[in-house]
Amino acid sequence: MTEGKNIFSRFFRMLVMLHKIPYAHFTEWNNKRKRKALAAGIYFLSILPEYVLLAGTFLAATGQDGYVHLVNVPQKIVVYGLAGLAMLLMAIPLGFGDDKKLCKEVRQELRKRPRYWKRVLAVYWTIIVALVVVVNIAFPTFSENTIHTENEYVKESKRWRDYLSLRFAIGARQESPNEALQRLIDQDKRTVRYGLPVYAMQVRKEDMAGEFRVGLLNHATFEKIGDGRRKFVECTWVKGYTPDSIRILLTGWYEMKKVELCPVDSLEWTENMEF
Repeated sequence: MTEGKNIFSRFFRMLVMLHKIPYAHFTEWNNKRKRKALAAGIYFLSILPEYVLLAGTFLAATGQDGYVHLVNVPQKIVVYGLAGLAMLLMAIPLGFGDDKKLCKEVRQELRKRPRYWKRVLAVYWTIIVALVVVVNIAFPTFSENTIHTENEYVKESKRWRDYLSLRFAIGARQESPNEALQRLIDQDKRTVRYGLPVYAMQVRKEDMAGEFRVGLLNHATFEKIGDGRRKFVECTWVKGYTPDSIRILLTGWYEMKKVELCPVDSLEWTENMEF
């Protein structure tokens, strides 16, 4: 037990010294030049390796829309684990006391074992860079290897059959929203209540021929919808069934803004209705 404590104590002392060395180096360098701007940034210079680790981890988890997406447990473990480790290491320099005593301690330690600390610093940076490289390579595979249960495949198959019937009934199209738009759809109260929509599509000029989407003309002209100056998203959910087992559908229309979807109209209907 005592030996284990000694090993942990030596390891923690080494981590502290790894942060004291750059802190003392930049402090002494700034003392010679008396630059107040640099003095305020000495702490951030001393945690540069941890910042690289933190930035590299979030870079791996960031999607094309610029947001972090964690789709399964392995991804959450990696991101939360490495982010937590980086934050803990960043806290080490916050406990440093008097700069003069710290600089003196570092000078004495470097005189005793200069090569040792050069190697330790090199190894520390190597580990940080290796972790960033590995997580950026491995992170996408965690998403690709997500296992879908049999129930999920059944739901997808059912949704596909629902979509095909709407394709012929109202000219629905199954488009693939970008990640930002998909996230907004997933967070919509109707998706939370009824599950994923049967389809999601952008309303275009050719979709305005029938009566089904005529309500959009109360919010924008045909020309603005046609040339894309006003963009609308259409989603349809299966709300339930009538006593005769006829599907009750709910279609919602949203105007696409920069960072949000604004509801403009909705229609509850059954699949036996004609438009």
